[in-house]
Amino acid sequence: DDSEVAEAVRFVREHACEGIGVEDVVGHVRISRSVLQRKFRQGLHRSIYDEIMQVRIAYAQRLLAESDLSIGTVADKAGFGSQEYMTDVFRRKMGQPPAKYRKAHKPC
Repeated sequence: DDSEVAEAVRFVREHACEGIGVEDVVGHVRISRSVLQRKFRQGLHRSIYDEIMQVRIAYAQRLLAESDLSIGTVADKAGFGSQEYMTDVFRRKMGQPPAKYRKAHKPC
């Protein structure tokens, strides 16, 4: 219902894999970081950072399952900046490393 949160979410979904951060989202919406964070938590029950990571993880999952790209290339395309960082975030969010996820979700 909140137009600023809706615009921020739209921006995140369109640009998360380009390596944006919370400050980029705040700058796009043009309200204070604290106000936008509060609105995110009230409306979506997660932070701006969590939204960015959710979009990146979802894209990485799709690439892992549907392509033969290296884990490093997947990390780069999903906006993580490094394979190590993606592996750490992926393991925390998904409960397993990217290679194991790929093995379990790759079509035969």
